[in-house]
Amino acid sequence: MNGIDHLLSLLFSNELRSRESVYLTPSENVLSPLAKLPFLLDAHHRYFLDDFRRFGKWYFPGGKQFENIEHDILAPLLKELSGASYVNVRPISGMSCMTIALAALAEKGNCIMSIPVENGGHVSTSIVAERLGLRLHYIPFSTTYDIDLDRMKSMLLEEQPALIYIDQSTLLFPLDPFFIRQLVDAVSSKTIIYYDSSHTNGLIIGKAMFNPLKRGAHVMGGSTHKTLPGPHKGFLATNEKSISERINHYANHFVSHHHPSNMLSLLITLIEMKFCDGEVYAKKNILNAKTFARELRMSGFEVAAEERGYTDSHQVWAYLEDKTLMQSFLDRLYAVGLVVNYFDSLPGIAQPAMRLSLSELTRCGADDDVAKRLAQIMSRILKRKVIDNELKEQVEVIKQQYSSPQYCFQLNDIEIKGISESPIKFFNDLILMLFKY
Repeated sequence: MNGIDHLLSLLFSNELRSRESVYLTPSENVLSPLAKLPFLLDAHHRYFLDDFRRFGKWYFPGGKQFENIEHDILAPLLKELSGASYVNVRPISGMSCMTIALAALAEKGNCIMSIPVENGGHVSTSIVAERLGLRLHYIPFSTTYDIDLDRMKSMLLEEQPALIYIDQSTLLFPLDPFFIRQLVDAVSSKTIIYYDSSHTNGLIIGKAMFNPLKRGAHVMGGSTHKTLPGPHKGFLATNEKSISERINHYANHFVSHHHPSNMLSLLITLIEMKFCDGEVYAKKNILNAKTFARELRMSGFEVAAEERGYTDSHQVWAYLEDKTLMQSFLDRLYAVGLVVNYFDSLPGIAQPAMRLSLSELTRCGADDDVAKRLAQIMSRILKRKVIDNELKEQVEVIKQQYSSPQYCFQLNDIEIKGISESPIKFFNDLILMLFKY
């Protein structure tokens, strides 16, 4: 037996479950139907090293069609939406962005500064920095969410770091680089500020939060599949030519073939952000998160940062007063189809907690009423201890109502030039192609 039947059965089972589940994970989102298209096309099979621009000849000529798309369409649009003069779309993930940035912006033996994990910093920054031979110091904080600018000024004077790497991956209140840039300009003028925008790219491009490049960061970048509802990929953006040249050099060697289907999917996502009410989507992300946090608190959950209005991003952090109940509660959530992001601890929360987001639901058209309904369902799960079909059905109803991506092109918006038959038949034919080749 070749096992393919068993594999397909498992895949189908996962697909069925996904159609009945609501995902509340900050690191996830859903592609639009059109943004999925490149993964079904021939582009997905081709190598693209940007050969001609790099070497003056084509070593992999199957990528010829993608050169102009990247440089004449994607790059200008990303520059426009990110407010940057230079962009690089070679990174294949947020971690790829991190590795390229650390290698490009600091030399072996240099001091760099980043955010402590206990204040929301990325758990992998210290490992990558150490492997690259960088000396890592942590940005000092006066509270869970606030940088101690006086202590930081002293550290800048003493260390003169090559790079400040603002690597918030767990965040309620995005750090504004403006005040860090003031300190850098005053006492450590050669220091470069990098802003990891992985979680907030959709909010930035949708103008629901500040643009880091306009607030003093020299570089911004990160993954494209969180609040920005694109493919698993990354980009780097800057307004400084010399920094761009350093990034390009290392990106060319740290990433060779950079997956044309992902590049094309990102382009479609950015076009849809620009022309399909991306700004409305971005603002609703934050509004829905605030409503969700408030409703969870009213429903009996402990929610971080109540005194600050809970959140200014897409993330909400919630936990139980009795920490011994968390694991059984998480099991019951999963049983009814609520998929949440679990942490042993979060900044300021020294016990098991949930890092939540309504980004995926917001992408599918959800409003604050859905946030209230979810909080009520979670409260009933907490109180009942036993799962019944009624709760599972309530989750399924929400999923059915909000299962199709919005803020994107719909089928009747699309006219595929050069194809005489209907778009519906064209898409159906693509599915049939999977079994033909």
